[in-house]
Amino acid sequence: MEDKLSKYVVLDLEMCRVQKKVEKEGFRYASELIQIGAVEMNERYEITRTFMTFVKPEFGALDSFIRKLTGIKPSDLENAPVAAVALREFYDWLEEDSVFVTWSDSDAIQIESELYFKDIDIPGYYRYIDNYIDCQYLFAQMFDTLRQYNLTEALIIANIEYDLNVHDAFTDAKNTAALFVKLECCEDRASFSPYYMTQEESQSYIYNSFAARCTA
Repeated sequence: MEDKLSKYVVLDLEMCRVQKKVEKEGFRYASELIQIGAVEMNERYEITRTFMTFVKPEFGALDSFIRKLTGIKPSDLENAPVAAVALREFYDWLEEDSVFVTWSDSDAIQIESELYFKDIDIPGYYRYIDNYIDCQYLFAQMFDTLRQYNLTEALIIANIEYDLNVHDAFTDAKNTAALFVKLECCEDRASFSPYYMTQEESQSYIYNSFAARCTA
């Protein structure tokens, strides 16, 4: 695990989809940023500040699937800042000694893609996205498994009472923060769900009806 730093910024993003035609001709990435959510924690894992903004897409569209998944409405994005402004506001909110904490590597990749494909000049971002803590990786390490659990599955396994409004960037940032604290502070698996099985263990419990009939 990373050395303790003075600030952890637990980050989550929501994205909309970019149509293939637009992706080929304009923004050359399959998804586009529409929401940034973050919570800052100090070295005692106490939340000290929060950040949230919607982001107006310039190439993608808020389709019905993303609306239902995230709860984000067209009106939320209509007067929201574009990525160049929103990412600058978020960058200015960050403290120099912060380290990003994310669930999976997708959020760091998304920020890097937004900066690159939209020619957004905020070079200082790379010190954060090049050295972030991947909570999904920490979770897999603790349970010695190659399976990639999603955030909700991991929260259930960790016995954490979480905010049910998942796929909202600010909510998922808070949920990821709660999980990160448990992963950092828990020395063993005793407080995690006893019903958890690693991918390897679960394979040995697959019921083979044909084999059972042959040995009966």
